[in-house]
Amino acid sequence: MKKIEQLIDKRSIQSYLLIVFLFFFSSISLASNLNVSFLPQVPPGDWDHTNNCGQTSCATIFAYLNGTTPTAQDIRDIDDWLYDNYFYFVTLEM
Repeated sequence: MKKIEQLIDKRSIQSYLLIVFLFFFSSISLASNLNVSFLPQVPPGDWDHTNNCGQTSCATIFAYLNGTTPTAQDIRDIDDWLYDNYFYFVTLEM
């Protein structure tokens, strides 16, 4: 009886992982069809002195979800928030 329970548990886990795997890949294909605006990570700063890739990604996603257009000021606001809360200096203004 114990062996049957282990087999059922193993199959349940496998089924669960298969469902998660399929859901993950189906959501990726859906995400590629979203009309998210493009915003370069510069400005602010210049290409040699910026690490704004993550902030730009967040700004474009937030703008998409809020129905607005992302701007360079959105990146500056995220940079300022990171600096104010974590002393993380991202952009070297030249």
